[in-house]
Amino acid sequence: MRELDHPVAIYSTLKMRSFRIGFPLLALALLLTGCASAAHGPAHAPPVPSDGLAERVDALMAEYDRTDSPGASVLVFRGEETLLSRGYGMADLEFDAPITPRTIFHVASVSKQFTAFAIAKLAAEGRLSLDDDVRRHIPELPDFGEPLTLRHLLHHTSGLRDQWNLWVLAGGRMDDVIRQEDLFRLVRQQRELNFPTGAEHLYSNSGYMLAAEVVKRATGQPFGEWLHDNVLAPLGMEDTQVYDDHERLVPGRAYSYRRSVDDGFRKAVLSYANSGATSLFTTTEDLALWLRNYGHTRVGGAEVGRMMRTRGILEGGDTIPYALGVTLETHRGLEMLQHGGADAGYRSFVLYYPELDAGVVVLSNLASFNPGGTAREVAEIFFAGEMEPAEAERAPASAAGQAVDPAVLAAYTGDWRLEEAGTRMSVERQGARLFVRAAQTGRVELLSLSDSTFRVGDTGAEIAFHREGGDRADRAVLLQNGARSEMRRMRPHAPGPAELEAYVGRYYSPELETVYTVVVEGDRLIARHRRHGDVVLTPEEPDAFGSDQWFFGNVAFERDERGAVTGMRVSSGRVRNLWIEKLD
Repeated sequence: MRELDHPVAIYSTLKMRSFRIGFPLLALALLLTGCASAAHGPAHAPPVPSDGLAERVDALMAEYDRTDSPGASVLVFRGEETLLSRGYGMADLEFDAPITPRTIFHVASVSKQFTAFAIAKLAAEGRLSLDDDVRRHIPELPDFGEPLTLRHLLHHTSGLRDQWNLWVLAGGRMDDVIRQEDLFRLVRQQRELNFPTGAEHLYSNSGYMLAAEVVKRATGQPFGEWLHDNVLAPLGMEDTQVYDDHERLVPGRAYSYRRSVDDGFRKAVLSYANSGATSLFTTTEDLALWLRNYGHTRVGGAEVGRMMRTRGILEGGDTIPYALGVTLETHRGLEMLQHGGADAGYRSFVLYYPELDAGVVVLSNLASFNPGGTAREVAEIFFAGEMEPAEAERAPASAAGQAVDPAVLAAYTGDWRLEEAGTRMSVERQGARLFVRAAQTGRVELLSLSDSTFRVGDTGAEIAFHREGGDRADRAVLLQNGARSEMRRMRPHAPGPAELEAYVGRYYSPELETVYTVVVEGDRLIARHRRHGDVVLTPEEPDAFGSDQWFFGNVAFERDERGAVTGMRVSSGRVRNLWIEKLD
């Protein structure tokens, strides 16, 4: 979810923490799951750590260590030694198949580092360059009037609209069979970029789908086949494959689940037949082999290793945390390479500490599971002795700096809009504490750096409010990864029936080749689609509406010089200002 996962806007930033909205994949019953041991051979005997470390991980995972629940596979290694490798819960609830260290999971956006590695390896071999214009390899892509390079794709600085948002806006459902050619057509039809290439860092799955296509064209082999021959097989990753055929049988794989309202579980359907941004099938044991290669570069060599760990740089000169398919950050004083993924009910997270030559892999088949938090907790169980002490518990509101007068905090509360992305957020005060809430993210505390500048939780972003001498702030700036996004306080607006009627009509997107019909029912404005049904539009400002659907986000209607409505621009986090023209 959709890593929709892994950005300038708070909407995207906060979703990156859980990485994409959970969506659908895997179809087909796992008829051979019950005989997975025969198909794959006996699972490796799990090592037993000393000093009660295994028992501490067992306690952490106790909620999932049941025969009636999906769960997770957890592996810890240091150097060539596996310190822990255990499965908790069930891979398939219908066939009573338990999770083992060799259970195969769809790992969603963890796949991206493999795609980036493929491009880097070809670059090191002189078969292409990271600074190649993408159109050199895919000439049918539109010319946006400025260079769009492979480096832009891999650093998420391309400005390309995200394929998942486009898919749903065009009428697709995330539980459809979604083929590579479907996504390629969508990206090829883009008319505009979200922003000039290199100007911002905004997560885009489209770039990695295109990168897989570049590998195919540069090598003359299907992406999955080339990756197997040149990366997976040399590393001994025998249980790993690019799953780009939704009908292919994979013995021993885990199915995907989400919690149901009755405290049980339901299938979270996923039928992807695409690759590059997602769809790697693998195990914790194979991913340990992969992470070790960051330290030893047995495949790819030192030059590829260097490229993989080189962070992107924006046009303005600022460095972003994202390198090639991995984010570089610090965890309790240790440099850490990490990435997570989320599709349907699958949740994945890998982390590697170069200084320790150690890593943790957590793979789950339950949508509500937190793989990133779990991986960090497991890492602290094993490696806390070589980490800096954990931060002291934060005090409310003034934890990042000084206490702020509640009357000053009140000047910042209300509804705000990120100008560039069209994303709405609310700033709320609770006593001496300030919070920001964005669509589908929940509430995140704003920690004071001064009486006007606040850190957005642990996202790395900051918000600076401008009161300009008044009792209320009407402007603010969001700062993240070296980029600035203007924020503006929204002006409440309640259009009457006559105003709503001006928006009624049929709207067509030439980019998506789909139609929305805008109607008025009672006092509500509704955008109706043949597959999605009714999308309720809520007035926020003159000609500006929010919606009750994640993919529609915010709508800004446009008018001609006579004041007649000519169309609407839709923004939804990773898609900005998509033009949909009024036909009548």
